[in-house]
Amino acid sequence: MISRANLETNNEVSPEEFVGEVASRIDEMLDENPEARKKVIGGCVAISGEVDREKGVSLRAYSIWRHEVPVCSLLEEKTGFKFIIENNIDAFAMAEIVYGTGMKSENILVLKWGPGVGCTIIIDNKLYEGRHGRSAEIGHFIVEKDGELCSCGRRGCLETKISYKAMKRKKPFKFNEFADVYMDFSEEIDLFARTLVNSMSILAPNRVVLAGRFFADKRVRDELIKCCEYYDKKYDTKRILHTPLFDKEDYIGPVATYIERELF
Repeated sequence: MISRANLETNNEVSPEEFVGEVASRIDEMLDENPEARKKVIGGCVAISGEVDREKGVSLRAYSIWRHEVPVCSLLEEKTGFKFIIENNIDAFAMAEIVYGTGMKSENILVLKWGPGVGCTIIIDNKLYEGRHGRSAEIGHFIVEKDGELCSCGRRGCLETKISYKAMKRKKPFKFNEFADVYMDFSEEIDLFARTLVNSMSILAPNRVVLAGRFFADKRVRDELIKCCEYYDKKYDTKRILHTPLFDKEDYIGPVATYIERELF
């Protein structure tokens, strides 16, 4: 629940120093509630990019850090608790399976927007993983030939067009103000919709679940769905839904992942 404790990612220090800041904040939170410390048995780190679950290592976290970081061992050394690691979108998808849309639908595409774009596939109520442990990287679909260099190393990815960082260069705005300026990004939303419809044509999910801060406002969700419907009438508000876990997005993914992997 570190995000709920207002600890922002610090790119100005080394990964090891930042993980140290996280560990210190964990200790502070537990010092505020000594009884809770006695009940803690471990934790889960949900982070962007590729992870090695067995080794507890962040392999490539794109915009956070570019080299491998032994996140779990660093946290365990500083806190004394055992930690596991998971990709943040996969962690949230696990929560959808256990507590959300997955309780009613078996095949789901989970789509997160803000600050970047994340996506994962649920098939038969299980996370689908490709050859390299990730799937449905819709943010890294190439949408522009010879486009801007992406954090993943390729050029012209969707991420270079519709991430917070990319859109802020076009029109400066604060992260939590996107709903007030979203119509200034009608081209970006339309590009997002086209990419999403193309993905759904291949994957054919029962439902698409929208999550992330940019989708928190209904106006933004409605605009994306309107664009999707323009390209394919099937993709309406019955097929594309807002996550029922919207008020728990900050923490429910790691919680669900820890419970499923460590307790069951």
